[in-house]
Amino acid sequence: MKWKLIAFIFLSAFITKAQMPQSSTNSANTSDSSSVSRDSSRVEFTNFQISETGNLSLQKFSYLLDRIQFYLPIYRINLINSTLGNNGLAYQNLIYKPKFNQGFNWGFETFDLYGYQAKDAIFYDAQSPFTRAFYVQGSKQEAFFQLEHTQNIGKSFNFGFSYQRINSAGIYARQNATATAFRIHSWWRPQKSNYQLLFAASYNNQVAFENGGLTVKGDSIFRHDLERNRQLLPSWLSKSRNKIFNNSIQIRQTYDLLKPSKDSTELRKRNSTIRLQHTFNYQFRRNTFDDENLNSGFYNQIKDSNLLSSVYILQQWESEAALLKLNVNNDTNSTLSWEGKAFLKQQFIYAAAPFSYTISQLVKNATNQSVGGFVKFKIKRNIQVNGALEVFYSGNNTGDSKFESSIILKTNQNISIEAGVNSFTQNTTWQLSSYISNFASWSNNFKKINYLDIYGIIGFEKLKSSLKLGNSNTGNFVFLDTLGLPNQANSSTNLFYLQLQNKLKFKRFNLQSTIILQEVTGTDVLRIPKIQLQESLYYSTLIRKTTEFRIGIDLFACSAFYANRYQVFSGLFYLQNEVKNQGLFQTDFYISSKIRRVLFFAKLENFNSGINGYNYSITRFYPIPDRAIKLGLSWTFFD
Repeated sequence: MKWKLIAFIFLSAFITKAQMPQSSTNSANTSDSSSVSRDSSRVEFTNFQISETGNLSLQKFSYLLDRIQFYLPIYRINLINSTLGNNGLAYQNLIYKPKFNQGFNWGFETFDLYGYQAKDAIFYDAQSPFTRAFYVQGSKQEAFFQLEHTQNIGKSFNFGFSYQRINSAGIYARQNATATAFRIHSWWRPQKSNYQLLFAASYNNQVAFENGGLTVKGDSIFRHDLERNRQLLPSWLSKSRNKIFNNSIQIRQTYDLLKPSKDSTELRKRNSTIRLQHTFNYQFRRNTFDDENLNSGFYNQIKDSNLLSSVYILQQWESEAALLKLNVNNDTNSTLSWEGKAFLKQQFIYAAAPFSYTISQLVKNATNQSVGGFVKFKIKRNIQVNGALEVFYSGNNTGDSKFESSIILKTNQNISIEAGVNSFTQNTTWQLSSYISNFASWSNNFKKINYLDIYGIIGFEKLKSSLKLGNSNTGNFVFLDTLGLPNQANSSTNLFYLQLQNKLKFKRFNLQSTIILQEVTGTDVLRIPKIQLQESLYYSTLIRKTTEFRIGIDLFACSAFYANRYQVFSGLFYLQNEVKNQGLFQTDFYISSKIRRVLFFAKLENFNSGINGYNYSITRFYPIPDRAIKLGLSWTFFD
């Protein structure tokens, strides 16, 4: 596999030299983003949503030092999460924000963040070939590597790939994790044509060793600091692991029935288009848990001592046909403009747990049909009203529905105000409804989950700060109880939340703050900290007027709460009432530098380890890593 990757990289480099993209002579304000004059540093990117908006401006790629030290994939969802103490292991987001499943959802999501999915692909417009390599080396054989490459081939076609490799032994015994992710993407936009094609395909292969956490004895030894060699602390499991394999493909084709036209003065006579769109998505997933040395004292039940593994597989096909009305000129001064989409979606699902021996197989064949769409109204340039709806009218998820609406106001004082309502009704995941294995089994007929969220956001552009507050209510909330079995709450779970983000600068000192407050009422089945705090303070300067240098400190903290336990065979987190976590207080010291297109950082992680004792664990029986040094390097190439 390694020699194949090397050969592929060399082949890409050869194509780069042989097929340099040609510059375009079209005006920069046309709807084709490739019309911008060529520059060796100009790279822009977008995602699949580019086909569902008339605003064809892409986001410019920038290689900045901002938060480069937050390289772990879990930082993409939140800076504080329930983790098992090593990159590549299961995680749980400590911000409660449930999502709409958009049909059948089989669960098994606690390792998804370490892979690539086709539907999340990034598409580029690169006037010159672009390559970015990112590597982090830490203690205990930790290595994290990312490689991205993209290039325009001619004027209408872009091709690229992304590669990611995680390899980390962990601090404690049996915490090894490896994850390989690869994704290709291409974007074809023939000139003088109403057609475009977006294609992406992904491959992921992960292995996460499971130690079951420290035993009660091991936890006591750790907390009293009686053994400095973490590998010698007693843990539950010695030969168990989770293996995750999945691949996916997504293809989106669009055809504009009406194309914006211009007169001889290059002024638009028609600034809207009617678009036909078709999206095809396929995914295959396989999750396997095995334990070659069953410990009946750890599991709630063992059905057959000869059955050492459980396997779950999923195949899912999805086809969506849509009709869109889009505005391709957002600079219009008209009083009212609007965009909209209407779609029809079809899903085909095959999910199974192909067991043998005395356990019967679990198989599910299902279909789904849904309709929906969105509408966006823009009144002049400072008011926008949005609405979106999806309803499943037939199939396995009949009755599921989602509704979203928001209004955004922008004032002349660089203040933006947003208010919105999000709600959905949906089935729980298949994993929580039906599960069968040698280690535990359940079969539940849960009521549909109901969720309602009302929020408001105010942003101050000049002050670089924003405040979001809201209240959400979840009916029929599904959770894993203290026995590790799925259960449904009898009463509604209510959550008030507040999130404050702010950036301050005083001369060469910079402070970035995030404060999150979550207050849960109604039930005692959702265990999250009331307060989460993340602060980044750094001093920035220039060396010889060209090299940027920073020295700073990152602070992570959360209030005390009953941290969940982790269920190894399902990858889920469940309640415990034995010990209340004393909270988290972690500080990281770092330096970073930018030399032309090279970014570098060195970080001393958790350097306050042990100062206030050894009570730091964000998941019960899984302490966070001790003090460690991390070195990271990012190198960007053009041409």
